[in-house]
Amino acid sequence: MRSTRDWPTHGLDYAQTRFSRLKKVDTGNVGKLGLVWSCDLESNRGVEATPVVIDGIMYVTASWSIVHAIDTRTGKRLWVFDPKVDRGAGCRGCCDVVSRGVAVWKGRVFVGAYDGRLIALDAATGNKPSATAAPNTACAAASPSTTR
Repeated sequence: MRSTRDWPTHGLDYAQTRFSRLKKVDTGNVGKLGLVWSCDLESNRGVEATPVVIDGIMYVTASWSIVHAIDTRTGKRLWVFDPKVDRGAGCRGCCDVVSRGVAVWKGRVFVGAYDGRLIALDAATGNKPSATAAPNTACAAASPSTTR
């Protein structure tokens, strides 16, 4: 990966380097950067996810495994997916009802729902297939990963 226009996985790339290769931001101008837009994730609970960016669309989770797709150029929310996790299940987790993010692969956004389901969403619409595995008694907080 020669540039970091996208941030396709949790740590930028499969080596988890976590270092942006942007060339237009440097020590001489970083102090002049400012806020262009912000997005309310509509959560009063923990938000710990690293956003994933593919082709200018940011995919990020908020509490209760709610997935947001946001156009990074405008800040406009494109879609929201709520997996409808039972709000009474919050006591099962170790770290509140946080989600640590998504994985994106071949037009699908994968989220590990707090109730243990792995859900695949259409990246363009946020719609999910009709079949989804039944919830279990575990809880999922970590972001899914993809490999080549």
